[in-house]
Amino acid sequence: MVSRRFTAAIVKEGKWYVAQSIEVGVTSQGKTWEEAFTNLREALELYFENEGIKKASGSFSVDPVILEQDEDEKFVITCPVLEGCHSQGNTFEEAVNNIREAIELCLEEKANG
Repeated sequence: MVSRRFTAAIVKEGKWYVAQSIEVGVTSQGKTWEEAFTNLREALELYFENEGIKKASGSFSVDPVILEQDEDEKFVITCPVLEGCHSQGNTFEEAVNNIREAIELCLEEKANG
């Protein structure tokens, strides 16, 4: 059972992808979004370990989201591990809140379907 969900915002910066956990501010990077995401999961495990938070197997989940800005300066956000799960917002915060709702809906649909 997952007790806590985190969101990993992934942005391409030059040749690298930077992944950051929005809720705890832990950051990592990689040459692909998948590598950045994997590195972030490992960094989160170390963060929880260093903070003295006991991590039970499956006690947290991280949803990767890829952010881009379109030509109108709006944030377009996609969760690449859930087919068709995407959203947008006028601000970074609005886009993240919208994708969290979209992720929950996609997971509910997947569980019921």
